[in-house]
Amino acid sequence: MSSSCKVLVPFEDDPRTDHKKLRTALYDIELEDTANVTEAMKSACSLLREKFSVSAVGCQVVIVVDGAPSFAELRQLRDIVNHLPKSIVFHIIAMGSDDELHRCSIYQTLAERSRGLFDTGGYKNAFTMLAKRFFQPYQGMIVCGHFQTSITLYPDPNLAVDSSSHGMTGSRDVPNAPSSGPVPPFIAIRGFIQKSVLVTEVKSDYAQFKFPISSKHIVFPDLRSNATPQQNCSFLYFLLNSLLADELVAVCHLLPGAQGKEAGDEARSCFLLPSNQPASENSSSEKKTNQLQLTLCDAAIVDKSRCKMVELINLGLSARSSEGDAKQKEKKQRLMAEDSQIPSPETLQSDLAKVLKNTAQLPAKKEALYKDCERLRRSCQMYMMPNIREATVQILKAVMEGEHQDSSGDKETAGERSFYIKDLMDQLSRSDLSQPIVPPPAYEPESAKKKGGNKASLENILG
Repeated sequence: MSSSCKVLVPFEDDPRTDHKKLRTALYDIELEDTANVTEAMKSACSLLREKFSVSAVGCQVVIVVDGAPSFAELRQLRDIVNHLPKSIVFHIIAMGSDDELHRCSIYQTLAERSRGLFDTGGYKNAFTMLAKRFFQPYQGMIVCGHFQTSITLYPDPNLAVDSSSHGMTGSRDVPNAPSSGPVPPFIAIRGFIQKSVLVTEVKSDYAQFKFPISSKHIVFPDLRSNATPQQNCSFLYFLLNSLLADELVAVCHLLPGAQGKEAGDEARSCFLLPSNQPASENSSSEKKTNQLQLTLCDAAIVDKSRCKMVELINLGLSARSSEGDAKQKEKKQRLMAEDSQIPSPETLQSDLAKVLKNTAQLPAKKEALYKDCERLRRSCQMYMMPNIREATVQILKAVMEGEHQDSSGDKETAGERSFYIKDLMDQLSRSDLSQPIVPPPAYEPESAKKKGGNKASLENILG
């Protein structure tokens, strides 16, 4: 902007259209007067106040300067630095010769005061740094019992300016760092409540809540996490279909601590519920898709006693057996069979019976036994069934106690059986359910260990 400030491109809803218009306007710009940074900053602040009410919404301004300020501008800049709105962050990209850049300390001070970026490395480098520092996508985790899955939210709820700290919120200095701003990285499901308790129009496409809300965000699986896309997508799909089938809302708390260990009674509330969204903004099709929506509230507005904690496995089984349209029911069963593979009680009982049978046939059935235990471990992790893991450990413990009481039989075989049973018990008892259960190295009998020890001792003596 020159001293006769003007808006080259007005703000539009579509950022792609804005970008094209902005490029065209910048290429065709004609300066009618000597550039004045102070006047440009004042005009930018006035425009943002008028357009966005920056007292409530954080804005960022990128200033590109082609050299050091004049002495007249230097005095004006020093006066304006202390009176800038706290909710506006200024970034400075300085272009010019080495001598001019050495005199740009006032620009560096301006950027530091507003927690912005000062860069002299060129446009591409500056905007890359801005993107990494301030515009990393939200990265969080939904925690429910023993299960957790990585997610991202759109739009990002943490792209806002914290007026108290005079800077951007969130962990934007480190790429892929979990967010720690208005929405902490951990979202814990505390229970489920009937949708009619919170929403006025249950059958409506767009939920109308009975209380004020802060914002709404669509939940997507975070493909940048270490988990496979199938692991993240299957749980979110399972949760979405369960909430749809029973017309429930998942009541969550936002937890700043690791997996909710620092949560208090006044934790901020949010809700997970299905939301109907158009298939495409530019599409003329009336078809809509159900997506998982996170709705944020300003405080803990739902009492814990009103939420009933229901195991998702029960929700999934009821969703599978619910009555409805024949085509919809067939589609739901097919998708669940492909994606979730929800085990029935009969299937789990059969798996436990296989563990008992293969344990009795050790060491011949070692590979089959470890595969059965790994399948049960995945069920415990995916569908929050720690009681199945505990039951498996109790079965193995009972078999081991029977081995100790029965002194008859081959001692070497009994020792090998006890070795594998103890190893399985240790792996199943781990707190981290994400680690797979794998067979240990080959069993070495006690007699072989003694022979090896005697041979080593003899070699040491003969020296």
